[in-house]
Amino acid sequence: MTDKAPFFKMISLAIFSAVSIAYEIFVMRAFSIGNWSNFGFLVISTALLGFGLAGTLLCYFSKSLKANPGRWIGVTGSLFGPSMVMGFVIVQQIPFNPIFLTSGLHQLLWIGLYYLLYGIPFFIIALFIGVMFVSMSSRINRLYFWNMAGSGLGGLLILVFMYFIPPQFLMIPLLLLSVLAAIFGIVETRPEAGVVSINKKYLVANIILLVASLAAVVFLGEIKVSEFKSISYVRNYPDEQVIHHSYSPQGELHVFSSSRFHSAPGSSDIAIYELNEIPKQDFAGLFTDGDGPFLIMGELIQSQAAYMDYLPMAAPYMILQNPDVLLANLNGGISAQLALYKNARQVTIAEPNYELVNLLKDTPTIMEYNDNLFHNDKISIQITNPRAWCASHTENHDLIEISLIDSIGSVMATGQSVHENFTYTRESISAYMNALSDDGILSITVWNGLIPPRNVPKILTTVITTLCELGFTDISKHLFAFDLHRSTATILVKKSPFLTDELDKLVKFVTSRAFDLVYYDGMPPVQADPKNIMAVYRNFYTNEVSSAESTPEFKSCDFYHFLIKDMLSGREAALYQEFVFDITPMTDDRPYYSVYLKPAMFGHYIDQMRDIMEEWGFVLIIGVLIQSILFGALIIFIPMANRFKALFEHKRTALRVIIYFSCLGIGYMFMEIFLIQKLTFFLSDPTYSTSIVLTSMLVLSGIGSITSGKFKLASKSVVRLAVAGIVICTLFYLFGLSPLLNALLDSHFALKLVISILVIAPAAFFLGMPFPNGLRSVGVDTPQLLPWAWGMNGAFSVTGTVLSRLLSITLGFSSVLAITAAVYLMAAIFFPWKPALHHKQTAENEG
Repeated sequence: MTDKAPFFKMISLAIFSAVSIAYEIFVMRAFSIGNWSNFGFLVISTALLGFGLAGTLLCYFSKSLKANPGRWIGVTGSLFGPSMVMGFVIVQQIPFNPIFLTSGLHQLLWIGLYYLLYGIPFFIIALFIGVMFVSMSSRINRLYFWNMAGSGLGGLLILVFMYFIPPQFLMIPLLLLSVLAAIFGIVETRPEAGVVSINKKYLVANIILLVASLAAVVFLGEIKVSEFKSISYVRNYPDEQVIHHSYSPQGELHVFSSSRFHSAPGSSDIAIYELNEIPKQDFAGLFTDGDGPFLIMGELIQSQAAYMDYLPMAAPYMILQNPDVLLANLNGGISAQLALYKNARQVTIAEPNYELVNLLKDTPTIMEYNDNLFHNDKISIQITNPRAWCASHTENHDLIEISLIDSIGSVMATGQSVHENFTYTRESISAYMNALSDDGILSITVWNGLIPPRNVPKILTTVITTLCELGFTDISKHLFAFDLHRSTATILVKKSPFLTDELDKLVKFVTSRAFDLVYYDGMPPVQADPKNIMAVYRNFYTNEVSSAESTPEFKSCDFYHFLIKDMLSGREAALYQEFVFDITPMTDDRPYYSVYLKPAMFGHYIDQMRDIMEEWGFVLIIGVLIQSILFGALIIFIPMANRFKALFEHKRTALRVIIYFSCLGIGYMFMEIFLIQKLTFFLSDPTYSTSIVLTSMLVLSGIGSITSGKFKLASKSVVRLAVAGIVICTLFYLFGLSPLLNALLDSHFALKLVISILVIAPAAFFLGMPFPNGLRSVGVDTPQLLPWAWGMNGAFSVTGTVLSRLLSITLGFSSVLAITAAVYLMAAIFFPWKPALHHKQTAENEG
């Protein structure tokens, strides 16, 4: 009878790998529901930190590991599931709130505790995997394949579970799978006797721990929602009532009804005085993962419909008669109701979120609430990205409206996480302009609550830069802008020049509604000093001027006016340099609408932390990067404390190991984070993009690993071949990926998934080769370095995860890709090998 123990252990490895990735994605969902979204880089770095620490520990216990690997496998396999539950339950009690990062850096200590508690299960499973790699190093390519393939399967499994299982119970199937994996891991065989058995001691321990863990999930596993999330406030309303609740990979949805929900965004107080009665229009609040409210408009009360004339979004209807309207995103129905109220002949709504469309259009409770609004004959909803719709359809629209689709700049917003937003990039603005009819208007309304202003200037610079690129000669004649202080700002861009009578109508609309004029061609001079405006904003941060002393004697509309004049006069370079925040135009390469901090000014911002609460997302990245570097340094240097002689017995090889595996850790994560960011735009959802990228990269990297093991080449030659493939893929991503994704943006979602996998496949295949071949080389030549090398790879992967995020924000995606190629070229140069070993491997492979 053949020894089947390695087979059972590889099955165990595959299942555990699947559970670890599924748990990683679950933690991301828990972050999104309990705190804020886009903590993916933090979760990924936490997982990798666990792997780094495991490598460090294995350096110290290499003798025990070699003497009894079965005990290590049994103990770590039994503890993984319970550690997931323990870490998650305790984390729910930590009072971490990223909003307070700018007012008290002690929050970074809570992040450290997050690292510790969420890192424990990843540390345990990393020990399990590390023991497998070290004790079965002769099968490293096959082990790496099962590790990666299992991990990829986990990314798909958790997506399926999210459709059927409430978020707080998602750990239950993961626990069951972890116990199954643990049982496979403790299978013992005696080939000579033909006996297969299971270690009863570990089996009983697994059953007991499973029961205890399931009880903890059921009774203590509720996801704690921050008291500062919007949904927490609504739950305290005396008349709140949940009228809908659902969950899917795109988020957990709650719809509340309450008399306290009102919406007249951007309307000034003058509406109250001029209307016969205060509008009492019903609105319901939609919350996605606790964020909102996204206000759903109820059946329009016709007797009170006149209040819609006072909304800033009504401005273009003053000069457009029966327009064909395109709405970018559903927006709860208020924009659609406004279009119908203003006699639009056709209203097309481009909304990429299928779950949201299904909720508002086809859910009986909501259909009754909004009087079947989205079944109106004039309304057509397209489940697609607005930009994709504009680029792929020949019909032009008289009005394209983008209104209040996020909370950035709202006085009610308490801060923003850093996430990609392609709605306002130069490429998107260009697509919208090309989809307009000859006299069509692009209308953009955003919140205007930030002081100093940041989001509105960034949109203005982006719009004007785009018009220059499109060849508009006299841009001033195509612009009309107005705002309401600390409320909203509206920018109208007309494809043809505004006519005099059109400007007269718009000016009358603005002044009669008590809005503030920002800019139009021929506007009277603004009585304010632009240099004083810039100085006041800058001095507040650079000279530590008190808040009272720095309050300007002007409105934000004055600053916007001079900003537009500077842009139109070709003084944009000086404007970008002089203004205290980053207001450079957004592009697909740097699509960050919520990032305004300049790295060079960071020291000044720290002195006024309380006044940049909106930038906690960027501050968080800086803090996590510092922590990751410190943790990484510990992982590298702790094993050197009392094993320096053993580790540096061959100094040149040891240095090559440090450089090689550090480069692999950084490079792999750079590529992974880049693909997640890029495909978030293509798939219009971060959960899907993260799952698809993780699954595809892991499975295909595993295939690359097992394929490279069949090459009749020395490991160094295989790595050089792989690096050549990686560099070629990087060049394609640099120059060909954006045009490809833009051309296919309007494809069916299923086809998009296939395209995403095909985009990922070649790079992932080659990325799977350097790591196992490096481990194989180290394991043969300097086996004492193998656990250290593996841990070092994990440590630098942590830094790579956060650093790639920071570089994407400050330099752009293309810079991250260029660095990725350079890092892998460096890895090829510093491959850890000896000529004698090279000749030995070549002879073995040829033999």
